[in-house]
Amino acid sequence: MSEATIRSRINTVLGTVSNIGTTHDYERWSSTWDAYLAQFKTTIGSTPQIRGAEILYRGFTQDLSTLSTCSVVRYHNFVVVFIMGLNDGDATEKVAAPLVEAIVAALDKDAALNGASYVGFNPSQVETFEPRMFGDVLCHYAEIRKIVAEDFTWAS
Repeated sequence: MSEATIRSRINTVLGTVSNIGTTHDYERWSSTWDAYLAQFKTTIGSTPQIRGAEILYRGFTQDLSTLSTCSVVRYHNFVVVFIMGLNDGDATEKVAAPLVEAIVAALDKDAALNGASYVGFNPSQVETFEPRMFGDVLCHYAEIRKIVAEDFTWAS
């Protein structure tokens, strides 16, 4: 299994989370905040808003204690970033936090990411959940780390 295969599976899993918004299978960039936010514009329940997720790849480590003649366990490091427009009057934190929890549950319940195709189970971690400004838009911002272990064989 490769980084691309794991990324694709994470994206598929994100697509199963209700009301997640717009999802991207790679880290999005733009020269302006308005253009960046436009990539996350969606309509949920007839309300236009900023809401979505992107998948960031942060490399891998290798567990040398698992080293055999032709293989080693690689731990691929992915971060799912979730953003959602913040509206204090609508108590949007009460929507954002359960969505982040739903993303974690979907990632951790997926058999393909947690042992069926890969080596072992590494639970997802919510490393950041806070308000952040994107240009002039205040958003809920979350980083969810998902480590996926792969038995990497370099020779047969």
